[in-house]
Amino acid sequence: MMPPRTGDPRAAEPAFAAKGAQTESVIAGIDLGGTKMAVCLASESRVIARHRAAVPKSGAESAVTEAMIALVSDSCMSLGIEPASLAAIGVSACGPFEGARGQLASAAPNLCGGLTADSVLPNRWMRIPLEAPLRDRFRTADIVIANDAQSALLAEHRFGALRGASHGAYLTWSTGIGVGLMLDNRLVRGKAGNAGHAGHSMVAASGSHRPRCGCGNDGDVESLAGGAALAHAWGNDTVALFEAFRRGDHRASGLVESALDAVSDLLYNLFVTLDLERIAIGGGLFCGQSDLLLPALRRRLFESGRYPGMQGMLAGTRVVAVSDPSRTAEMGALCLVLPQDWQPHWSDKFSANHDSVIAA
Repeated sequence: MMPPRTGDPRAAEPAFAAKGAQTESVIAGIDLGGTKMAVCLASESRVIARHRAAVPKSGAESAVTEAMIALVSDSCMSLGIEPASLAAIGVSACGPFEGARGQLASAAPNLCGGLTADSVLPNRWMRIPLEAPLRDRFRTADIVIANDAQSALLAEHRFGALRGASHGAYLTWSTGIGVGLMLDNRLVRGKAGNAGHAGHSMVAASGSHRPRCGCGNDGDVESLAGGAALAHAWGNDTVALFEAFRRGDHRASGLVESALDAVSDLLYNLFVTLDLERIAIGGGLFCGQSDLLLPALRRRLFESGRYPGMQGMLAGTRVVAVSDPSRTAEMGALCLVLPQDWQPHWSDKFSANHDSVIAA
């Protein structure tokens, strides 16, 4: 497999240089998640349009990308902008990615039901084409595609909770679980742009509780803690699960505590393997329950004695929430193509949020 055609979006190197007059340039960010997709359009100083839609789960494998293209086009038309005039498009997508240069596709287990025989998804997709359809529709735009956790890491490093950290990670806890990694101020990409799929790493499950992940693993972190897995195990959505947990329901407590153990183990592994200084956590599931989840994770890591052997490596480390949950995903997509000389305008918008989070 070849790396994605992304121009190597690194923490300090935007991939896109503004074309023509900056005040007239418009860029787009697309966030493709496990349940929703969102599009934002931005000018030099601000987001000028936002639209979102559910991610199709049935039909042809092209259904997802066709919906993305339609959402971008609708967003442009709502402002009287021709879609063909977009200067650049950043695509933050759930992965992992497959395919050679020019044919990048997503093989996300939360979208592709063909990856495992017992998938509950209403399709038998093996991969979702991303790059070729987008390049065919938006021929003059610079298109940059990256894993959603990697792009969110760029946003948090430039504007949010990871600002000032040279060695950090972003963990998204949502429908699935993914990680973006930065060492020495450099985004870690990996051989095919897939570095950070730590949600599919293995941890010690509680007793015999080893559910099947959409990727095919039994008992990986995502199968124990991902939103889709928790909702399936509970038989309702995760909001209902956490409501039951807060009421003291025994079965809900077992699921949530197991999920916390798995994510805590993952955070520990990241700290001691990569010698990180800070990990920021975001994602829909986490942000909706952060008042409960963040203190619980900190207790496990730093107070419980769960990891007695490597406390020296945890000294001075921090686990924080993202700076602004409502912006992380869209800013991640935009950061893939945000021109260098636009960044001062955006930095001013985020400084207060960053300070309040780091002080927490």
